[in-house]
Amino acid sequence: MAMDISGSPHLTAAREAERPTRWWIAIPLVVALFIAVGGAVIELIGAAFGTPEEGSAAELVAEVPEFGIALVVLLLWVRLRDRRPALSIGFQWRSTPLLHLVGGIAGGVLLVSAPALLLRISGAYDSVPAGDDVTVGAGALLIVIPLVLAVLVQASTEEAMFRGYVQQLTGTQLAGWAAVLAPSIGFAAAHLDFHPLVMANIILVAILFSFLALRIGTIWLVCGIHCGWNWAQGNLFGIPVSGNPVDVSILRFAPDASGADWLTGGEFGIEGSAVTTVVLALAAFAAYRWFTAGARTTTAEELAAA
Repeated sequence: MAMDISGSPHLTAAREAERPTRWWIAIPLVVALFIAVGGAVIELIGAAFGTPEEGSAAELVAEVPEFGIALVVLLLWVRLRDRRPALSIGFQWRSTPLLHLVGGIAGGVLLVSAPALLLRISGAYDSVPAGDDVTVGAGALLIVIPLVLAVLVQASTEEAMFRGYVQQLTGTQLAGWAAVLAPSIGFAAAHLDFHPLVMANIILVAILFSFLALRIGTIWLVCGIHCGWNWAQGNLFGIPVSGNPVDVSILRFAPDASGADWLTGGEFGIEGSAVTTVVLALAAFAAYRWFTAGARTTTAEELAAA
């Protein structure tokens, strides 16, 4: 089914670039930023201050300069190479951005809560007690609430790369579904886990975020949803985030020993669950319908004004 995204306000700024980067260069560029630059910064931090324990709050805090530097490099590329305003990749200050950001965080928490609670109620997940090296419950509150800001930096950088910069370029250089799917597949590939269910879920969440950004015209909302999704997985439910364990959370869910990995996600976490696939497919379809409804409304208004 053909789809036209060319009228999205999210793509307007990309058309103002004096030297726009080609989409097939932009995707490996941001994947390299996502993996190589972040990895190099983490190595430097580890050499200077020691490597934080995997899954610890310190590890999340260490990701702030990792992703922050990658974001600065991207913004400089947009300004100096493409020759357009750096914040034009989706950070324009319009359409109540703070409301979108905060509302997105709440929406992301609710979105990931759906599969998490379904799996818990069905018995596929159990509530497990804290171990000696894990902080759970009220004692975790003072730690996990400020961590929202650290997760927001990580999530916003990924959104700036893929739903911001790459989505704008594919949207102005490719047609319809190709412009949505290309950055979504690149986003999934950057996570370096090629299990079919994991790939499907990351692509579905990327498609969901793409249609929301195209509909609204900025990436503030999807930055918030991405943040709320990651934070709730790890620091609310204690579930591994993209396979990365977390040792401080308000609750602690873990797959029942008898549960199949395709249902629970196994060691990768809820992003590898078929229940999540259903939830994300429904959410992505709803976002698609919302986007296409807005596109039809815009077209009708343009015809009436002609």
